Formats: sequence, C-alpha cells, structure tokens
Amino acid sequence: MSQVALLDDYREKRVNQGYILNYREMLQQEWFTDPVKCPVFEYLLKQAQHSEFHTTVHGQPVTLNPGQLYVTHEGLAKATSVYTLYSDFVRSKDPVSASKKAVQRALDFFVQDGAIKYQVIGKGKRAFTIITLVNWVKFQSGHVPKAVPKAVPKETQSQQGLQADSVPNPVPNSVPKNKECINNKEANSASRQLPDDLLSQIRAKREECFGIWWDVWRDGKKSVGAGYGAKTKDGEQPFKKYFPDKLIAKQGIDWFIDDINAMCAFTDTVFEDLRTNGSNSRYFNYRCMFPGTFFAKSEWRDAE
Repeated sequence: MSQVALLDDYREKRVNQGYILNYREMLQQEWFTDPVKCPVFEYLLKQAQHSEFHTTVHGQPVTLNPGQLYVTHEGLAKATSVYTLYSDFVRSKDPVSASKKAVQRALDFFVQDGAIKYQVIGKGKRAFTIITLVNWVKFQSGHVPKAVPKAVPKETQSQQGLQADSVPNPVPNSVPKNKECINNKEANSASRQLPDDLLSQIRAKREECFGIWWDVWRDGKKSVGAGYGAKTKDGEQPFKKYFPDKLIAKQGIDWFIDDINAMCAFTDTVFEDLRTNGSNSRYFNYRCMFPGTFFAKSEWRDAE
C-alpha cells in the first residue's frame, strides 16, 4: 500500500499543471486497443518528467531527467485501469499479483518495441523501477508550457509558493523530532504571517499527504485484525498538530513530502512485520497504538 502512497506524493510534484504532445499516430499502433498496454503507455507519457527532478525514494536520492519517471508495478497497475481489469472483470483470485504481472509484460513489450528502457532499483518491497521514454526529448522538447517553470531558484520559493518543479530545499542535517510542535500555539499562530497563497498550498498538501498516510495506517490496522474503527478526525487532528503550517513552511515542501514518504514506508513495514510475526513482532505495541502516539514516537525517522 505504501508503494502506491509514495507514487501519489510523487505524482503531485510532476506535470499536473501542464500538458504533453500526444500524437495521433498512436491510434495506428496495434497495441492501442490492448486493455493493458495502452493505459500503461498513456500513463508513462503523461507522468514523465519534463525537466530535471530530484527526490528521495526509501531514503535513496534519485535524479530523474526529462522523459523519466519512477513507478512500482502495483502502483502503476492501480494508477491505471489494469488493476480494475483483473479485480472486477477478469475476477482474478489475486488481482494484485495478476495485474503486476500484466504490467511487467507490457513494460517488456515496450522495451522490445524500442519505446522505453527501465532499471529496477532495490529489492523486495523497497524496489522501484525507473523508466525512460526513449524518444521523449525528440517529440516533447521545446513544447513545455510557458506557464510551468522549469526550475524555481531557492531564494524565490517562499515568494512564488510551492511550485511543482522547484529546486528542493536542502534537508537539514538534524531532522527535527518536532515533538515540541504538538500543542505549540506559537508555531500555529505564526502561520498567520505566511502569505495567503503559500498557506493555502501548505494546507492543501498536508490534507493530501494525511489522506495517503491514513489509508496505509487504516488498512494496516485492519490487516492485523485490530478492528480499527477510528474516524478520520482521530488521526487528522494530531497530524495537523505534529505538522503545523510554520514547520512545513520553514523546512520546505520537499522535506515534508520526503518525511511523509518515510512515514508511509515505515507504517507498511510495521504492519507487515505484525502480520508475519504476530505477538512476537518487535512492533507489537503498534497493533493498538493511537495515531497521536505514533506521531509522538516518530520512529520512522530512526528507521531511515
């Protein structure tokens, strides 16, 4: 689940404010009517970077060039219609596994066709795939929308807001545990000094990131039979206190996204260990843990 969550954060940081050139020649390709290959290739086209982009995946720095993106097979299947195809129409007994295999076959087809190249990074659940569209520069170069900046200088980030392809703020040498931010009225009241457009973008991003993590947490609780019936507000309120406006503005949106990615990955690890080892799991105390306690412990930072 966290692999999909990682992609959700990453997807928001790419080209959602712009467009691509989509040639009619695609209609003549024999794979255009294929229920797996077509949506997979369309996704790759629309989610590829149009300029250099720096991010972190599972604690590993990654640089993407124009025409590149990173995916997981499960994330790609669920981001397109492939997973739905196997779960609702084919009615596979294991739609996740079946759709992942279908994605792999589609990627191998496009490699043989000369359309893409890919490289798998890492192993197991921490693995992800960097895909390169071979002719991206040839067909898309020079057609980047003027409204989408290729890069925003660090010194103008606070003035222009949290742009999609801005140069990431450097991650501080000492990542704050920010337990002191919980119930910190000063930190929250200081947010009134932030520009309205910046404040609205911070809050929109925080709401989105909470939703991504909450899905991982809630599904994890259910998977270990914790009978988790908490309402969204039970997690959302402590999340807002732990990540106040001022903290996100100070540390930078890229730091915040990386921290949420690490938190999602750690959450997934916790519940995977609980499912495997039960009462012998070193994370057994997480089985009945409340979200506020989870944030206060902030063990995902120690796990990096």
